[in-house]
Amino acid sequence: MFVGAAQAALFVYPEAQPRLIMDVPPDWQVERQREGRVRFASPSGNIQAFLYSITESRDQAINLLVAETEVILKYDVDKASYFGGFSPLRLNGMPATQLKARGYAPSSGRPVGADFMIFNPGGNFWGLFYAIYDADTPADEQSQLVEMFRSISPA
Repeated sequence: MFVGAAQAALFVYPEAQPRLIMDVPPDWQVERQREGRVRFASPSGNIQAFLYSITESRDQAINLLVAETEVILKYDVDKASYFGGFSPLRLNGMPATQLKARGYAPSSGRPVGADFMIFNPGGNFWGLFYAIYDADTPADEQSQLVEMFRSISPA
């Protein structure tokens, strides 16, 4: 549950054939984009989070999503440092792996964080949820982001 905020809205993805659900704070912007991508923005705009999926075999999906993570870090986080590399875990009953990185925004040079979660709610459906945020993001928004990550569940 989101501390200091109204009840979170249940977000279903994808719309046509839901495969996962997650809680999104009601004051966050949600923008469905082309090719099934979704952008989430915190009220301050300091957090930009993205969700998308692919349908592939396990090995192919992991390879593609790890490669996507590397591209995001290359262009959106300068001088990235990692906290333990990719770490496998179970997320609400799903196999998942996470990566936490810190670095600097290429445009401003300001410190940023970047958190990634690759997960499999079932079958050959794989998702990537990631966020890049300014290190000075308000604490309540950072807590809301953590809760969004924790809430990702199979539909």
